[in-house]
Amino acid sequence: MSPKPELPEQPILRDRLALDRTKLANERTLLAYFRTALVLILSGITIIKLFEIEKATKDTGMMLLAGALLVVGIVTAVVGGVHSYRTARRMRQWERQLNAAGGDATPPVEQS
Repeated sequence: MSPKPELPEQPILRDRLALDRTKLANERTLLAYFRTALVLILSGITIIKLFEIEKATKDTGMMLLAGALLVVGIVTAVVGGVHSYRTARRMRQWERQLNAAGGDATPPVEQS
């Protein structure tokens, strides 16, 4: 695990915006994991259905490939979920530290 980041005495807007950007990046990463997992699983199902139609040519190699795609797809979804959860937990801890260091959790509003 990486060392704890140094926190400023008084958090500034840049710190809060960096945290928000990191949260959004974590969400995009989770969606990318799930998108990849979905493609792998659907590819495996497609191969199974495709070679089920041609019963006369039962290709064991293709069925093994389909099974491997299904397993890799499920593992990818699980790894993505665990990675996202751990990252979100670290960000919540950092946000609590920022809030404890002072200042409110919302950035200031510009006055017109």
